[in-house]
Amino acid sequence: IELTSNSPSEVVARYREIDPTLSVKAAPVEDVEVLIDGQVMETPTSVRKKFNSQTTVEVASVIEREISDFVSGIDGRFVFSGWEGADGSSSSLSFRIRENTELTAVYAVEYKV
Repeated sequence: IELTSNSPSEVVARYREIDPTLSVKAAPVEDVEVLIDGQVMETPTSVRKKFNSQTTVEVASVIEREISDFVSGIDGRFVFSGWEGADGSSSSLSFRIRENTELTAVYAVEYKV
């Protein structure tokens, strides 16, 4: 913004809080179902949230999937181990969102042998 005035002037600035974006992904697994304030989505996803709103993000604590082409059926699972971008070891996270936030649900891989 640039203002130029050649005489005394009154300037009124009006500010508006910008609603932040919440981005959620998972690693090393993709396409994880995530609940954001009860709304079902799939990672990776991004949503705009109202500034300072209470927000809850939840993922499954265990995901079973077919990982290998060498074993038929479910041969591995991903166990939730924590969040990148936030403190917490629970697969459910609640916080007030005041800025753009990127979260990664981190999973440990376990293989069936």
